[in-house]
Amino acid sequence: MLPPQLSYPANESVIDIQYPVLIWIPPRPIEGMLVTYNLRLVEILKGQSLAEALLQNPPLLDLSGLSNTFLNYPVDATPLRADAHYAWQVSASSGGQSLGVTDMWSFTVKKDNDKKDDNVEYPVATKVAKERFYLTDGVFHFVYNNTANETTLSYTIKSMTTAKQISGLPVIKLKPGMNKLKVDLQQSGMLKSGTYYNLQIRDSRQQLYKITYYYTPS
Repeated sequence: MLPPQLSYPANESVIDIQYPVLIWIPPRPIEGMLVTYNLRLVEILKGQSLAEALLQNPPLLDLSGLSNTFLNYPVDATPLRADAHYAWQVSASSGGQSLGVTDMWSFTVKKDNDKKDDNVEYPVATKVAKERFYLTDGVFHFVYNNTANETTLSYTIKSMTTAKQISGLPVIKLKPGMNKLKVDLQQSGMLKSGTYYNLQIRDSRQQLYKITYYYTPS
C-alpha cells in the first residue's frame, strides 16, 4: 500500500494567507476501508530541522480522527504569522491499523510589506448574526472561509437604513479555504456618512454569512 502524500501547500512554498487550506492524498488502494487521519502542524524555530520541530515544538494543530483529505485552517486556531516557517505531517489509519505517514513538508507565510494594512481589522464573515459592527472608511475588509470551494464570491452590500443594495460591486475571485478580502467603495459615491451597511455572502449551499459596518469617511 502506498502511504498518504501531502499536496498543498507545496513543500517549501510561500503562501500569502494566514488561514490556508491543507490538502493531502489518501493512501492507495483503500477500497472499502474507512480511513481517518491525524494532522500535526508546528512552527519551525531557527536552527531546527523539520523532524525536530514536529517532535519538540508545541503544535498549532494536532488533530485526530479527520475523515476528509483536506482541512480548512480553523478560524479559532492561532493564526499563522507572516514571515514564519511551518512544518506539517499527516498519518493515516483504518480500524486502529496504520496505513502510513506522509513525508514532512514545510511552508512559509509571505511577509506583509503593506505597512498601511497593519492596523486594519479583518472580521470573519459568520453565519451567526453578531451585534457588533466594524468601522469602515469606504473599504470593506473581511475574511471569508470558502468551504464550498467556489471560484467567485456571491455577495451584496446594502444600507440598513434604506435597504437599498449597492450596484456595480467588483467581482471577487476566491481560493479554497480562508480568503482575506476587501471591497473598495471609497470613490463610488454610493455610501452615506453615518450609515450602517450589511455585507451578506450567500454560498452555493444557500448558507448566509453577514458582517455589519458603520461608514465614516476618513
